[in-house]
This record gives sequence, C-alpha cells and structure tokens, in this order.
Amino acid sequence: MKAIISENKILSALVQAGSVRGAAKLVPCSPATIQQRLKNGDFRAKYEDLKRDLLQAASAELTAKLGNATMVLSAVMNDESNAPAVRVQAASEIIRSALRYYAIAELETRVQKLEEGTDAD
Repeated sequence: MKAIISENKILSALVQAGSVRGAAKLVPCSPATIQQRLKNGDFRAKYEDLKRDLLQAASAELTAKLGNATMVLSAVMNDESNAPAVRVQAASEIIRSALRYYAIAELETRVQKLEEGTDAD
C-alpha cells in the first residue's frame, strides 16, 4: 500500500532542498511523485507563494543589514592604517553596490509605471 505524503511535507522538502530530486530524498518519495504534484495548479501556486514569502523575508533581513555593511565598508575605506589597495577595494564595493541599487530602483519604477498603464486599460 502506498503511503500518502502530505502536501505540506512536500512543499517543505521542496523549499529546503531546492530541487525535486533533493526533495524526493527528504520526503522520501520518487521525483515523479513530486513532479506530478507540481503539475497541479493549486499545489504549484502554493509552492510559488511559499518561495516568494521566503524570498521576501530574506530580502527584508538583508535590507536591515545594509546600513551596517555600508558602515563597515566605510570604516575600512577611511582607515588610513589599511593598505591603499584594501581601501580602494572597499570604496569600489560601495560604488558598485550603490550603482546596482540605483539600477534596480530605476527598473522597479519603470515596471510600476508600466503596470499602472496596463491597469488603466
């Protein structure tokens, strides 16, 4: 007799393992069983929601640490006892991070404007 594996166990395993094959080992079941579940629209939506929630939580945690990370890089950059190459590397990282941040913020603004235009139609 086949054991019925709960949806929550499979979802948890998928998130934890990051792959169908890895999740199948954790549950345990065959990868085909998990693939079959992923073909179900409701299950797939729950999986995508769970991944999005985890990503948002991780993003919020990282965002909360940006100020400290910037202060550390600034301290390294400003510490004249550090080798010039180390100071330049810290400065470069601050600049690279700022440019990435601004690029992402610009893209988010553009996407939001496009979505607002689509909603108006």
